Amino acid sequence: MTTQRDDTLERSIRVKNKMGLHARPAALIAQTAQQFQADIVIIADNKQANAKSILDILCLAIPYKAIITIQIRGHDAREAMEHIHTLFEHLVDKKDRMII
Repeated sequence: MTTQRDDTLERSIRVKNKMGLHARPAALIAQTAQQFQADIVIIADNKQANAKSILDILCLAIPYKAIITIQIRGHDAREAMEHIHTLFEHLVDKKDRMII
Protein backbone atom coordinates (compact mmCIF):
# COMPACT_ATOMS: atom_id res chain seq x y z
CA MET A 1 0.00 0.00 0.00
CA THR A 2 1.31 3.42 -0.93
CA THR A 3 0.78 6.28 1.49
CA GLN A 4 1.36 9.96 0.90
CA ARG A 5 2.60 12.55 3.38
CA ASP A 6 2.90 16.07 2.05
CA ASP A 7 4.75 15.55 -1.24
CA THR A 8 6.35 12.25 -0.16
CA LEU A 9 5.12 8.81 -1.25
CA GLU A 10 5.89 5.85 0.99
CA ARG A 11 5.46 2.13 0.46
CA SER A 12 6.50 -0.96 2.41
CA ILE A 13 7.82 -3.87 0.37
CA ARG A 14 8.90 -7.39 1.38
CA VAL A 15 12.11 -8.59 -0.27
CA LYS A 16 11.22 -11.75 -2.19
CA ASN A 17 14.65 -12.55 -3.59
CA LYS A 18 16.03 -15.48 -1.55
CA MET A 19 19.53 -14.01 -1.73
CA GLY A 20 18.37 -10.62 -0.45
CA LEU A 21 19.47 -7.42 -2.16
CA HIS A 22 22.90 -8.38 -3.42
CA ALA A 23 24.86 -6.64 -6.21
CA ARG A 24 22.68 -7.48 -9.23
CA PRO A 25 19.30 -6.44 -7.81
CA ALA A 26 20.93 -3.43 -6.11
CA ALA A 27 22.34 -2.36 -9.48
CA LEU A 28 18.92 -2.69 -11.13
CA ILE A 29 17.29 -0.67 -8.37
CA ALA A 30 19.93 2.07 -8.64
CA GLN A 31 19.68 2.17 -12.45
CA THR A 32 15.90 2.43 -12.25
CA ALA A 33 16.00 5.13 -9.56
CA GLN A 34 18.50 7.18 -11.58
CA GLN A 35 15.90 7.58 -14.32
CA PHE A 36 13.90 9.93 -12.09
CA GLN A 37 14.52 13.39 -10.66
CA ALA A 38 12.71 12.52 -7.43
CA ASP A 39 14.65 11.78 -4.26
CA ILE A 40 14.33 8.04 -3.59
CA VAL A 41 15.29 6.53 -0.25
CA ILE A 42 15.27 2.91 0.94
CA ILE A 43 14.81 2.41 4.69
CA ALA A 44 15.67 -0.88 6.42
CA ASP A 45 16.29 -1.49 10.12
CA ASN A 46 16.33 2.24 10.87
CA LYS A 47 19.06 2.83 8.28
CA GLN A 48 18.57 4.85 5.09
CA ALA A 49 20.13 4.58 1.66
CA ASN A 50 19.96 6.69 -1.46
CA ALA A 51 18.30 4.33 -3.95
CA LYS A 52 20.34 5.89 -6.76
CA SER A 53 23.55 4.52 -5.21
CA ILE A 54 24.36 0.82 -5.52
CA LEU A 55 26.91 1.15 -2.72
CA ASP A 56 24.36 2.75 -0.38
CA ILE A 57 21.89 -0.07 -1.12
CA LEU A 58 24.50 -2.77 -0.54
CA CYS A 59 25.52 -1.18 2.79
CA LEU A 60 22.00 -1.85 4.10
CA ALA A 61 22.67 -5.63 3.78
CA ILE A 62 18.98 -6.34 3.22
CA PRO A 63 18.16 -10.05 3.64
CA TYR A 64 15.41 -12.25 2.19
CA LYS A 65 11.93 -11.52 3.59
CA ALA A 66 13.01 -8.18 5.07
CA ILE A 67 10.37 -5.48 4.98
CA ILE A 68 11.79 -2.26 3.64
CA THR A 69 10.23 1.15 3.13
CA ILE A 70 10.61 3.13 -0.06
CA GLN A 71 10.19 6.91 0.30
CA ILE A 72 10.02 9.08 -2.79
CA ARG A 73 9.76 12.86 -2.94
CA GLY A 74 9.56 14.96 -6.10
CA HIS A 75 7.43 15.89 -9.06
CA ASP A 76 7.83 12.45 -10.70
CA ALA A 77 7.37 10.49 -7.44
CA ARG A 78 4.28 8.56 -8.58
CA GLU A 79 5.92 7.31 -11.75
CA ALA A 80 9.10 6.46 -9.84
CA MET A 81 7.12 4.50 -7.22
CA GLU A 82 5.35 2.51 -9.92
CA HIS A 83 8.64 1.56 -11.55
CA ILE A 84 10.45 0.73 -8.30
CA HIS A 85 7.53 -1.33 -6.96
CA THR A 86 7.22 -3.24 -10.24
CA LEU A 87 10.94 -3.96 -10.18
CA PHE A 88 10.73 -5.42 -6.67
CA GLU A 89 7.74 -7.54 -7.67
CA HIS A 90 9.68 -9.01 -10.59
CA LEU A 91 13.01 -9.76 -8.93
CA VAL A 92 11.86 -13.40 -8.62
CA ASP A 93 9.56 -15.58 -10.73
CA LYS A 94 6.63 -17.71 -9.59
CA LYS A 95 8.98 -20.55 -8.58
CA ASP A 96 11.03 -18.21 -6.38
CA ARG A 97 13.93 -18.21 -8.81
CA MET A 98 15.89 -15.05 -9.23
CA ILE A 99 15.23 -13.68 -12.72
CA ILE A 100 18.20 -11.37 -12.91
